[in-house]
Amino acid sequence: MILFWKEILNKMKKTLLIFTLFSVLTSTLTFADTFTDAIQDLAMYTACIGQYSATQAGGGWYDDPQDFYTPQSIASRLERESGNMTRTSTFYGVCFDYAQFAWNYVKSHATWYRSQGMRENQFWIAGNHEDSSQITLQYPGDRNNYTTIQNGVYVKIPDAGGYCSVRTHKNLSGRRATHHAWIWILRSDGVQFWIDPTWTDNLGYVVYGYVSDAGEEIQCRPSRNYCVNYPNSLNNLPLPPQMGQVQPPSKTANSTNPEETIKDAKFYVDIITGKKIYVSPEAKDALLWSIGFHIAKPASLFNQMNTENPGKLNFGLSFSCEAIPIDVNIWHSAIFTWQIDYFAFANGEAANALLFDINLGYQFGLNYYEFGIYVGGGIGAAIDGSYIPLIGDNLSFAWEWRVGSRLMLNVAALRVELTYMNKTGYAAGFYVGLLL
Repeated sequence: MILFWKEILNKMKKTLLIFTLFSVLTSTLTFADTFTDAIQDLAMYTACIGQYSATQAGGGWYDDPQDFYTPQSIASRLERESGNMTRTSTFYGVCFDYAQFAWNYVKSHATWYRSQGMRENQFWIAGNHEDSSQITLQYPGDRNNYTTIQNGVYVKIPDAGGYCSVRTHKNLSGRRATHHAWIWILRSDGVQFWIDPTWTDNLGYVVYGYVSDAGEEIQCRPSRNYCVNYPNSLNNLPLPPQMGQVQPPSKTANSTNPEETIKDAKFYVDIITGKKIYVSPEAKDALLWSIGFHIAKPASLFNQMNTENPGKLNFGLSFSCEAIPIDVNIWHSAIFTWQIDYFAFANGEAANALLFDINLGYQFGLNYYEFGIYVGGGIGAAIDGSYIPLIGDNLSFAWEWRVGSRLMLNVAALRVELTYMNKTGYAAGFYVGLLL
């Protein structure tokens, strides 16, 4: 009996050892990236130094939110870092104060953060106003070199850009951050990360993530090591993207000037104003594919049978492609579309036509729900007596022109246009498109 229980205990010890090793391995694999570990530590550290003031934020009728992180949480660390001093400076303020403190801390320890995977000197104070799809990158300046004043601080928005069309991260209620400030830090493989020290302090867990290829701040699952409060819902958040191949040094790798370090960012030039519009490093090309349906005048949407030529259908089909050379959330100002049209109309001169054309136009604005106008034209061939393009008798030259408008709806597009083709007359066209 004694031997039996010894054997059971030995098996339990082995099982416990395997489970412990598995847990350690899982934790290591999950948060093995020294960079994401370092920025989570930065969010936690900043939260410990600061305390949020609802009164100074303009909401004095509310109590201050719970201060989950306090200096006492890292007292021994602060004692070591204080050196010969016997004090640590803390602050009682708003989100900009949290962001400025974190930015200054990274600047003071830039060499260490680069050793942990930060790309050169690419770290910024990120902020916005009422538009949750527009983020401004900036850094503290001085009275002789600044763009604006925020929270009593001279702030410089880089002359070379600083405006990114990226959707901000969400709070627990699903609302995106507005009138807020936080930090962007670029990892050495080109993935842009962000941390929100203010929400970290208010919620009790690290609020951080990365900027996706689709132009959105994605919140990631934090490490329990940096969390005072850890609700189960955090387990539903994605893990940060794994470290990829480190990018080669940029043209401004040796510069410590924020005006220089942003010059490697992607940009496009507005064809009307000539202004350079800078975008995030994650911006990628995309293609907008659209299909259209045309209704011939005077046929109605519900009756496409031609009354002059019974049995013959009146319709038009179009297929178009447009290059979006920035990313799925930043529309360049020029509209340039390749298109193929097929018409089977019999208003007056009976003809079926196949045409190839180009549309040119202008897109107003930079963000997700913007309006554009365009004009276009094309050439092709028309035939009689066959629905099959270019097969039949009496082949003749065909041409067309069009004018239309386009509305971008995030990754979708809607178009309405008026077309005139010399063989068929006027038609109204309706398109739907999708970025792929």
